[in-house]
Amino acid sequence: MKSIDRNIPDIVPIGRCLPGRKVFVLDKYGQQIMPDGRNIGEIFLGGIGIFSGYHNQPEESARVLVRLSDSDDIFYRTGDLGKINCNGELLFVGRTDFQVKLRGQRIELGEIEAVIMRLSSDITNCVVIKLNHNNEEHLVAYLQTIAQLDNNMLRDECIKYLPLYMVPSLFILLDRFPLNPNGKLDRKALPSPDFSLLLSSNVTVVDDEPRTDIERQVSSIWSQILHLTMIPSINMNFFKLGGNSLLLMKLHHAYQTQFHYSVNISDLFRHSTIIDHAQLLQSQQLIIEPQWNSLHINKGPASFAQTRLYLDERLRFGNSKNSIATYHIPLVYEIIQTSISLKRLEQALMKIIHKHKILRTRLLFDENLGELQQEILDEISPIIIVTEVDNEKDVEKILYDEETNPNLFNLNEGKVFRCHVLRRSTSMDQNLLLISDIIIFNFHHIAFDGASIDIFFEDLQIAYSTDKSLPYCLFDYIDYSIHEKDMKIDDTKEFWKQHLNGFSNSYLSLPYDRCPIENNTRSGQGTTIILKLSLDLVNHILTFLKNHDITLHQMGLTVFYIFLFKLTQETDLAILTVTANRYRAELENLIGVFVNTLPHRIIIKPQMNFISFLEEVKNLVFATLPYAYIPFQYIVSNKTISNLQTLFDVDIQQDNEVTLDSNIYLRSFMIHSTDPNNVAKFDLTCTLHYNVKIQSMFIALNGSTDLFEISTIELMAHRFEYLLNQIFITPMLKSICEYSLVLPHELQLLDKFNNGDPLFEQNNLILPIHQQFAYQAKEHPQKLAIILDEQSLTYAELLYSSQQLAQHLIDQYNVKQGHIIGQCLERSIEMSIGIMAILFSNASYLPLSSQESVERLQLLIDLTQPKCVLTHSFTEKQVENICQTVNISMILYPNTTSTIDIHLNNHTVMNDIAFFIFTSGSTGIPKVVPISHQHFADLICSYTQYNFTGPDNIIIQMSSCTFDEHTQQCLGSMM
Repeated sequence: MKSIDRNIPDIVPIGRCLPGRKVFVLDKYGQQIMPDGRNIGEIFLGGIGIFSGYHNQPEESARVLVRLSDSDDIFYRTGDLGKINCNGELLFVGRTDFQVKLRGQRIELGEIEAVIMRLSSDITNCVVIKLNHNNEEHLVAYLQTIAQLDNNMLRDECIKYLPLYMVPSLFILLDRFPLNPNGKLDRKALPSPDFSLLLSSNVTVVDDEPRTDIERQVSSIWSQILHLTMIPSINMNFFKLGGNSLLLMKLHHAYQTQFHYSVNISDLFRHSTIIDHAQLLQSQQLIIEPQWNSLHINKGPASFAQTRLYLDERLRFGNSKNSIATYHIPLVYEIIQTSISLKRLEQALMKIIHKHKILRTRLLFDENLGELQQEILDEISPIIIVTEVDNEKDVEKILYDEETNPNLFNLNEGKVFRCHVLRRSTSMDQNLLLISDIIIFNFHHIAFDGASIDIFFEDLQIAYSTDKSLPYCLFDYIDYSIHEKDMKIDDTKEFWKQHLNGFSNSYLSLPYDRCPIENNTRSGQGTTIILKLSLDLVNHILTFLKNHDITLHQMGLTVFYIFLFKLTQETDLAILTVTANRYRAELENLIGVFVNTLPHRIIIKPQMNFISFLEEVKNLVFATLPYAYIPFQYIVSNKTISNLQTLFDVDIQQDNEVTLDSNIYLRSFMIHSTDPNNVAKFDLTCTLHYNVKIQSMFIALNGSTDLFEISTIELMAHRFEYLLNQIFITPMLKSICEYSLVLPHELQLLDKFNNGDPLFEQNNLILPIHQQFAYQAKEHPQKLAIILDEQSLTYAELLYSSQQLAQHLIDQYNVKQGHIIGQCLERSIEMSIGIMAILFSNASYLPLSSQESVERLQLLIDLTQPKCVLTHSFTEKQVENICQTVNISMILYPNTTSTIDIHLNNHTVMNDIAFFIFTSGSTGIPKVVPISHQHFADLICSYTQYNFTGPDNIIIQMSSCTFDEHTQQCLGSMM
């Protein structure tokens, strides 16, 4: 397997200079920068293909077409910033005129302007500038609009899509922007902002201290849940203070216990300050449902979650000869301070097993009742195994066995927990475990879940450090198993039925190396690839979460949706997620399996940007929260959902260390920098691990090795990491479909294609494209040239029709060399005839899209002043009041001759203009770029040289006529 380069630049390189082209990156003094990947300069392009200037804009042309001091050639000043890395590749950094630094943050003003332009169709132009006021830097947005837009609305909308530091301080509305004589925005003439407005716009009612009894109670609960001595402000967001979805669940339980009101947890998510929660609690009138009490039973039906795991382990994972255990939860810790008494550890574990009856509960399938039953045993001793290990390979082997050996637990006998001690140190006292020794606390998932971990270690600390018994549980797991079956779930079942209605994409086209098994069974064998995110990326992610009031789970789920969309091209996606499902206060401190799996379905709109899509995912999570308690068995009655095999999860640790008393510390242990995790419960699972204390974040991509090679899983992990970098390191407001999973080292392979062959030698005798076509038609008159549905034209027919139309333009409209002829047609065969005819008449082709508004067409025609415009009957009305029109349908006649005259008006000069394209101008007025016959012919010849087109190729004409590729697709494909 080829190793993957971890030292990949954050900016995707543009590539290397092509043969016949020149690229200089110069500093502000005109000196070439050092190619070290650090120095930044402005990019200048030279060589063949440089255009001759904008149409009828000599001053603008003179500004961008310059001669450099050490060259006689003309260069195009791009206005782009770039740098050259150590591999000699060009990297794009930004724009010279639209990049500013504000309070230490580098900002692309164009990104802000793009957001504002999308806020309202009434905004016709926008410019953002940086100004200073009272030694403070501010962004000021000027909007060209005739509408009376509200400043607060503009600011609120910007906050949805931009980080706070990129939101303008002021919005100034203008009917028209001031322009200079060149038609460019005159920034100096923009009116000065009234910074006194900042005072009024920033005034909000802020009272940091709790004002009422209920606010003080809420603040106190927050302090307990978040482990803070005090809450800085009642206006601070719960998640900005370190909260997450699991802590919010605890908060919800605390409110139920203290206030006896049932608050919708999704409301707590949406409105997440102390003021908000106090108001929500005050508005509640409904008393919560009666408390669940202990039923004082030792035998009863298993819970929904236990039944699901029991059947899954035996049916989905138990039918393969290579099956391994899939539902073990080994917690592996290394002693890093002082020593541990084995005897006290055994006594402490005994206390925990006595308290949490689920750890001494056996499960049996009752054939008569046809259901799984559980029974609490009176007492059961903890299983503690001590093994001496000599090397890391022994440790690795034992860890693998603890994770995968299906014989370690016996559910029928209630053996669902074991402790395995690995001695790596030498001690005279066999009762003592020393520094570097390893303890494995291993649980079967049928009795334990992720939320049980903190409960287990809290009890272990008390049990080990004191001689006291653990407090008695007033409510046991078996009680929960009974009470959950009495819940009313009709409304919840209807919600999930509607949510999943019409979904059918259960089998995604993932990059499988082996075909999935039809009956959906797996061996359980898998691999987990763990990638540590860079500190820079982690900081960007955490800043983003803070600025947008988003949880790590919501953000990660959004990125995983995009990842799967880019990987599979599917837009209707359902991803499984895990919920703690401890929806009542009685369950908060119980060890057991409560976890539930939910299918979150969303339909992706590829043109949507990341911020907007994130908002949709956030709303989806909120919408499903009140219905998250329904057992997965009821949801998977939908067959397509039962086949889902992609899961996303988030693991947030406050610390990777636990204490048994004030001196004994254990630290989470991994034998490698990447977790060997050999089990796969799903085909593909993505988990974001975040350690709050050390501010580290990992991607863990787990895949089934029944389906994927390890190298494929590793490659997917790097693609996901790369996607995160695109979204957060180089954030741009772009469409979801614009993100790429192509890795930088893959791009380098693609770049080599740009440098492989020397440029073709320019032939001074090269002919214009329309004349090249005429000779092709003489050589292959009966070859098909164009096909559209049931219509077609041969080379001879196309030549005849285009020359016929060209002659008509010359005879009836006095078209001459240098004239401009526009064409506004629907997509049709006549479109190609019209372009060729314009060139045969020695005029220049002006593309006008029939999809444009009349106002836009008027603007383009005013800029270019065409002699006339070719139209159809359907498009004639769009331009007939603007300029002279020629209805092409009235001129073309059936072919009545087989004679091909290739000498019609053969007076074209290669420097003459072949056609025009439009580029967007900063003022909203497009710039008109002329393309000469020489440049167009060179382009087509280079396509032919590199075998992009050939005599046997069929080219699909897809581009709009206003795109530069359109002319090449219409004409160049026939050379």
